[in-house]
Amino acid sequence: MAKKLKVNTLYSIGAALRPTHPTEPKLFGVASSTKLVNLIKKQKIELLNGKGQITGFNGLVLGIAKEKNLESICILMEIDNPNIIQPKAAQTILVKLLELLEIKPMHMKDLEEQEKKKKFMEQQMNYMDGLTRKDRQPGIA
Repeated sequence: MAKKLKVNTLYSIGAALRPTHPTEPKLFGVASSTKLVNLIKKQKIELLNGKGQITGFNGLVLGIAKEKNLESICILMEIDNPNIIQPKAAQTILVKLLELLEIKPMHMKDLEEQEKKKKFMEQQMNYMDGLTRKDRQPGIA
């Protein structure tokens, strides 16, 4: 399909599960050519360079792009839990992708609102954990 549409470069974005919780999640990138690697570096995206692997749809896109002689870039944001929405990670990736493509920034208020809701839910869960004693019996508030 990309060849039919005369696409030169395929972009994929996604999450990278991190085993630990660093203070600041990292943004990683991979690219299929030196020119695109330099573009990634210019945008201050850390190269994956053997620090993990790309699986699923993102890996498939990169593999097919290579087979079809298309250039490709994949941008991955570290997350700590794939079972919880990650609006901040999505926003960080989108901002960087827009910069790479030299597209004017877009309105991301919805993602910012989702991040606020996520943080509130995390605070509530932490509060509830604090009310439960080590023997898992409810505490007294």
